[in-house]
Amino acid sequence: MSEISGGSAENDEMNTPETGGETGQTGSGGTEGLAGGNLESVQLGEGSEVPPAAPAAEITPAPATEVQELSPQQQAEVIHQNTIASILQENGAYFSPKDAARVSQGADSIRVVQDLGEGVTGGYRYSEGKSSIQLLATSKNQLERSAIHETVHCSSFNREIIVPEPSKGGYMVYNTVGTRQASWFKSDKNGEISNYAEKGRGMNEGITTMYTNRELAKISQERALAAQRQQIYGHATDLCTALEGQVGEAPMKEAFFGGNMKALEDKVNELAGDKVFDSLRSCLDRAISDDYTERVAATREAQEILARMAERSKK
Repeated sequence: MSEISGGSAENDEMNTPETGGETGQTGSGGTEGLAGGNLESVQLGEGSEVPPAAPAAEITPAPATEVQELSPQQQAEVIHQNTIASILQENGAYFSPKDAARVSQGADSIRVVQDLGEGVTGGYRYSEGKSSIQLLATSKNQLERSAIHETVHCSSFNREIIVPEPSKGGYMVYNTVGTRQASWFKSDKNGEISNYAEKGRGMNEGITTMYTNRELAKISQERALAAQRQQIYGHATDLCTALEGQVGEAPMKEAFFGGNMKALEDKVNELAGDKVFDSLRSCLDRAISDDYTERVAATREAQEILARMAERSKK
């Protein structure tokens, strides 16, 4: 899964399906990112996914005042650990003991690299039970934002289920990160991936960016406001913030951190009507489209659903 922070196009995947990450969407020219694999991506964007690497060494979090004196790699590791500690402290009730243990250990690999592709500044991937983060360091603020965004992806509900299909010469993969659910077939013979499908990526990126901005606000309101002005996944983030206002924090966190999508789905359908959740999720997926016109149209449709929810909640 890849994250792209801050600007243009997002490069989601390298050879395997990914979930998406943080990308910068600015006005009519910005792009939010492409779905494609097991990556969460952010764009300058923030993100594309990268292959897993060796596990990062355990780092003792340094005081915030010391971070700027560290190398970019050390900064990324400190930000990663500090963000995990903050997320678990605030949201620990939504994690199973198993997931809390996984998240507390951090990503299996976190690396600052020289290049992730045009417009891509960070990427997250969860595959075969391993999590990996890759980041660029174009500036201290970008590295901080990208590292937090990818860490939020890492801290969300991560699952992968493998279903062998020997008669077809391969197996199905069902991969979940946060609220994004993807599936694909992988050939035993050549590793080729086919029949890729996903849903919920727009919601996932919107929630991830919403939580990223809140983590930044704990450090500095100025940095949080600067990130918001960049409009990374702007439409999806605004819509998810509005959705949280309608359903409350708990159903959102139960879905994102705890994997309980039914609680969120039931709450939306209760307020908006039967099966409206599927329509809202589809709108959010389109709200991170490369096409600006489609993003705007999807945003309007989602706003209409949210308006109906607001009206029903008053009754």
